Amino acid sequence: MNRSSSWLVACLLAALLASPRAARADPITPWPGAQTPLGSLQLVPLVYVSGDGRYTWPSLYASAGIGTSWDLYVGLWGYAGAEGAGFDLLDVFPRFHVGEETALALRLMLTPQEGYILGGELHTNLSWGDVSLMLNAGVRPDFEWGTGRLRSGTVFAMLAPEYHFSNRFSVYFELNPVVGAIDPFSRGRELTTELSLLPGICFSLDEEQNHQFSVGAELVLRRGEPVSLANSVSFAAWYATSFELFGGDEEEPEASARSAARTGSRRLAQRGVTAWNR
Repeated sequence: MNRSSSWLVACLLAALLASPRAARADPITPWPGAQTPLGSLQLVPLVYVSGDGRYTWPSLYASAGIGTSWDLYVGLWGYAGAEGAGFDLLDVFPRFHVGEETALALRLMLTPQEGYILGGELHTNLSWGDVSLMLNAGVRPDFEWGTGRLRSGTVFAMLAPEYHFSNRFSVYFELNPVVGAIDPFSRGRELTTELSLLPGICFSLDEEQNHQFSVGAELVLRRGEPVSLANSVSFAAWYATSFELFGGDEEEPEASARSAARTGSRRLAQRGVTAWNR
């Protein structure tokens, strides 16, 4: 077992042994609009595997409520493959909540010795009975490490409609169109487009939703690139749980279950067409 896989397993065991409270989960990639409760910690280990099985990207995300209107997400990404294994990305974003299901985020995605992305995002969630829709949208300028030169920029809008058969089972379909520009302020600038399609399912092992899982398959279509199993297809799975760190506000059981069934957070790194070439 490589170092990245060992690290992911250790994080998963720690989450399973913690004192759980209702987890918030759902689609693989979109982020929920609801705030992480004050005094609680949410953990989401996740793994992506390339379609040909040669490359793996494990990650771990943690979120915590840090005030009446703020929460903070921190994620670490690794990679493992034929060329070796190591650390890949640090993803940090504080969020300010402007409503029960809407948040504004300032997102920093840092790749050591290569570059960083610093941009703004909108995270929101809508629901109509058993149907919900998560929406994430924003801009991601990509800067060169050291010089701060703008290398590229992307604009994205991720939509994830979901149907909830019960509190324990749902299906979803993510659509993530991305438009970008390489060297946007130079004469040689190049426009790029990408469309990601990701169907999946979410299920819970218990009615209280203390332990939730999701699995999905992603197809990425890039302009000018042929579709292949190795570069266009990947498979993803995550586990989510959360538990109380210190005296947070207690929720009514019915309200907590309803929130857990309708909101969620996933991969969650989603680096975009010009920022991440798997």
